[in-house]
This record gives sequence, C-alpha cells and structure tokens, in this order.
Amino acid sequence: MLLDLPWQDLSAIFAAVTIAYVICGVAGFGTALVASPVLAIFIPVSKIVPLLALMDMFAAFSNILRDGRKADLGELKRLIPLMVAGSLIGAAILLKTRPDALLLALGVFVVAYSLYSLSGLSPKRQFQPRAAVPFGLVGGVFSALFGSGGFIYAIYLSGRIEQKEHLRITQTTLIGLSTLTRVVLFALAG
Repeated sequence: MLLDLPWQDLSAIFAAVTIAYVICGVAGFGTALVASPVLAIFIPVSKIVPLLALMDMFAAFSNILRDGRKADLGELKRLIPLMVAGSLIGAAILLKTRPDALLLALGVFVVAYSLYSLSGLSPKRQFQPRAAVPFGLVGGVFSALFGSGGFIYAIYLSGRIEQKEHLRITQTTLIGLSTLTRVVLFALAG
C-alpha cells in the first residue's frame, strides 16, 4: 500500500514521522499527535495506530533498557491495569467504527489537544493516587484509539512525580508498556 504512493507522498510521510520522533525524543511522547494528522491523509486511521504502536514500542524499549530502573514502580502498578482496561475499550472502538468517523474523531482530538497545549494549563498541585483511575482509563482509550495517550499520562505523572528524570523514565516505561499492549491487542485482532 505505502509503496504504491508517489515519492512526494512518501517524502511527506517520512518527514512527518522524523519530526514526530524528534519531538518524542524531547518530550517523551507525541509521535501520534504529530505524525497521525499527516499520515491520515495517505493511510486509514485504523492502520496508522498499529504502525505507530510498533515504532513507539521499539523507541520506548530502547529507553527502558537504558534507564528503566529509575521508573516509579508505585505509579506504574497503579496505572498499568487501568491502561490495559482502557486500551481494550479503545481497541474495540477502533476496530468497530467506520474509517470516516475515526478520521473526524482524530481531527477533533488533535484540535482539542492543541488548544489545551496552547492554553498553558498544567496541574499546580499534587494529584491523589485515586486520580490514576480516570487518567489510566482515558489514557488507555486514547492510546488504543489514536495512539496518543502519552499526554494524558504526562498530566497525571507530572502531578505525582517531582523529579524530572524519574518522571521522564516512568512516562517512557508506561508508553512502552502501552504500545506493547496495543501491539498485542492489534495482533490478536488481525
């Protein structure tokens, strides 16, 4: 499918993915938020999410192997079961929804996240551990549905972990596990 595209389209795809991974390297998440809108021009959304999941998984695991021991295990234990449950819901929606509806939902999602990012809103206080429930579930849904739950986890974790290095590796570890969950779910779904 991709190889049938003209070189200009392949160049746009390559540029979008490259920029997305540069941003991911700086922020620790965001590949889907940057790459998906461009890729959606050429590839169905239902194919983009599994593709980016595979790529994100390899990128995250290289970071986990290097720094994984610095991750906050307490936060991971709280979030992972909720993330898996949310991912099941998101994968079911992705696999059962019409492609044109998914494309519209992706557009609304990217615009809403852009507005949130531009607003400068961020948690000014520490979240209670029970806040993991909505953040974990919603992050899992968005991870499976759009490949972009990382920013939801980042909001939660930044309201729980003060040390930047621990925050970054906990986020990376969670994204690695999230992408592994997506890869397994999509492999099972065919």
